[in-house]
Amino acid sequence: DISINYITLLLECERDSRTFKYIFIIICCLVKMCYFIPVTSLGANKLAFTFISYIYCLYGTLDNVILD
Repeated sequence: DISINYITLLLECERDSRTFKYIFIIICCLVKMCYFIPVTSLGANKLAFTFISYIYCLYGTLDNVILD
């Protein structure tokens, strides 16, 4: 199981000519491992791509996803 949330209303951070304003948070409930991933937008396409790039490659297909 994993839990997904995000942090908004942050100060802008520029890195590699991209401006990040949000943090995408993913927590593995089994081992309590947290991933804090800076993202430029909260659009569905961007979050899905980020999820596949960072989490799916590590955990594969998940049984449960908890959204807050």
